[in-house]
Amino acid sequence: MNPVLPVENLLVIFTAVIAAAAVLSWKTSSKCSSGRRILMLVLRLSGFLILSAVAFNPGKWISSSDDKKSEWHVLLDRSASMSVSDVNGGTRWADALRIAGRIRSLSQRPEEIRMLPFSAGIENAREKMEQLHPDGAITDITGAGVSVLNMSRQSGRKNKGVVILSDGRQTFPSIFSDFTLRARSQEVPFYPLLIGGEVPEKNISVAAGRKQYMAFLGHKVKVSANVSSRGFGRIAAGVSLLDSKGVRAAEQKVELDDGERKTVKFEIAPVDNGYNEYVFETPLREGENNMNDNRAGIGVNVIDKKIHILSIEGVPCWDTKFLVQLLRTQSYIDVTSVYRLSSNRFFKVDTDPSKASESSESIFPDTFEELNSYDVVIFGRGAEYFLTEDRIKLLKEFLRERGACVIFSRGKPYSGSLPALESMEPVEWGETVSSPFYFKPAEAGTDTGLFGEMLPSAGDPLWAKMPPLENSSRCTNVKSFSQALAEGVFETDGEGRAFPLVIAQRYGRGIITLINAEGFWKWDFTPSAGDSTNMYREFWLRLIEWNLAFSEFLPGLNYAVKLSDPSAFPDESVRVKVSSRSGDGKSPAPVLNVIKDGGKIMELIPGRTENDRTWESVFSLKETGIYRIEVQGAETSKDILTVKPRPAESDNLSSDPEFMAKIAEGSGGMMIAESDLKKIVSEIEKEDIKIAGDKAVWRSSWNSWWLLTAALALFAFEWILRRRAGLI
Repeated sequence: MNPVLPVENLLVIFTAVIAAAAVLSWKTSSKCSSGRRILMLVLRLSGFLILSAVAFNPGKWISSSDDKKSEWHVLLDRSASMSVSDVNGGTRWADALRIAGRIRSLSQRPEEIRMLPFSAGIENAREKMEQLHPDGAITDITGAGVSVLNMSRQSGRKNKGVVILSDGRQTFPSIFSDFTLRARSQEVPFYPLLIGGEVPEKNISVAAGRKQYMAFLGHKVKVSANVSSRGFGRIAAGVSLLDSKGVRAAEQKVELDDGERKTVKFEIAPVDNGYNEYVFETPLREGENNMNDNRAGIGVNVIDKKIHILSIEGVPCWDTKFLVQLLRTQSYIDVTSVYRLSSNRFFKVDTDPSKASESSESIFPDTFEELNSYDVVIFGRGAEYFLTEDRIKLLKEFLRERGACVIFSRGKPYSGSLPALESMEPVEWGETVSSPFYFKPAEAGTDTGLFGEMLPSAGDPLWAKMPPLENSSRCTNVKSFSQALAEGVFETDGEGRAFPLVIAQRYGRGIITLINAEGFWKWDFTPSAGDSTNMYREFWLRLIEWNLAFSEFLPGLNYAVKLSDPSAFPDESVRVKVSSRSGDGKSPAPVLNVIKDGGKIMELIPGRTENDRTWESVFSLKETGIYRIEVQGAETSKDILTVKPRPAESDNLSSDPEFMAKIAEGSGGMMIAESDLKKIVSEIEKEDIKIAGDKAVWRSSWNSWWLLTAALALFAFEWILRRRAGLI
């Protein structure tokens, strides 16, 4: 009951009303016979009892959706991957049909089941299901789920659940959150049943180690690619490096075991200044599943301008002397070195040693224009003799806005504390450690291409042959967004206690790198290490080049172009950011060209961001291929976008249980096996018993025409009897 007033109040009220009605009926009919008096009393009391029943409002709570007709769905995947014969000697599609038939036989209300095939979307098949074939070019499981939910909502039917019979290969891009939101809001659980298993994949792929490389005109540069093979056993894979005209610039053979991945390196010397495009390529093999990952594009920015380096040393030692001498021997580097010889004696040597000068005051650029003439600033020790608070502010601006590089080459660059400089260091310092230690490449150094590409890999025995280093400082904290590219270890086998040795940190548009050690100069005197006699030269030159490449701007270029993603599918949005070294809020936006095969196919005019010297744009491309994005009519870095074909059914034929589990969890359902069908069908078809009050409505039992008609008839009959007796 759901009475209009509390039950105890209604009992009192209706007891009084019925008693009064009985007394009045009996008194006013005293002139009639006893039989008629009793009949009129019964008629009146019966009418009042019906009215009291209305007041007590008998009925039941029901779900607001109980008025809707119920239905549930079985979705059958008929995409091409379902043609694989790996289930009981038959195809996945045949097994899906068999399971669908079993579901129908288990149902107590088969008229509520809607069985629908799907591939790219829901299909209203006119033929019988058995006459269909698994030949859909695309699988969109979540899209089919959304379509079913929309159909139920539009029809007004209550969807009690969806069973999915599929191998779980989702090849069409979709917004998974849209599916889960709809399923949860409509309270429709999905029950995926996985069909099929693992299918051995046959594929050889090649991927670029990095998209962008930097080289100096007339000098060689190392580029690398990662080659992997699966399903072919042990093979010798050929990898070619093609130039922009398709001419083979280099070629290598690499032995690969099944499932193995190896890095191949090429050393090239581009002859053209500016941007040079290359493509890694490995031939297709018979039986390959995926034919879209056998090519990978890279760009080599060839620079004909010199790098300008400023070296600052307050406590001269062999490390700085060797480093400056090395840099002076490089034709593409100009070095200005400044030394503190005593408290009031500073010595400056330009690229041309004949222009050396001496000063009684510390020598360091005091204006942004002076500092802006350098690409790299290298500090040894004794930085406190050169840096004032104003000069440190200038150095920070130099990093933030110009995208330059600062290298601390000998560990902690000052004695005691220097708060203004500490804020830009990648670590917090502890006490000095004098024990010798050994150099060991770290994972971050490999991931960023410093080791394994520009320098020997982490596993190369060459590192163990290097003389130990010394004079490091403990790092009490490595700051956020800093990366330890290499570590120092106190054991020759590289397994001892490790600490950060080479640490890098982005700072605005620039980069700061710290080398927490001294004694690198000894690396140039290790004849017993064979090829390691060049390691001192290789280490410093490659480290400087790495810093320049990871700074936002390349030397001599005014613009930098960077994409949000290195690859995309057709019609998929990609964001491009353009940065400028100079300009202000009134500077016009640069125009971007999108180029493919040497021809411009699109122009973009990006919009300015909150930064006066940064613009952004979003675009998409329809055709697959390798594209170059660059600033029109300006010296600029470029970026490469590879537009890949969307995944095809044949790329990977193995079932995907993880995606099916994701669907179940996202919708509030569960993964099921064939043995669960009886339980699941019973669960879906059972009537709702427990209903939450805030999601239910009250259905009154008295709300029927015949009940109210009966009450009126009783009162009307009494009125007729009284009329005939002359009581009215």
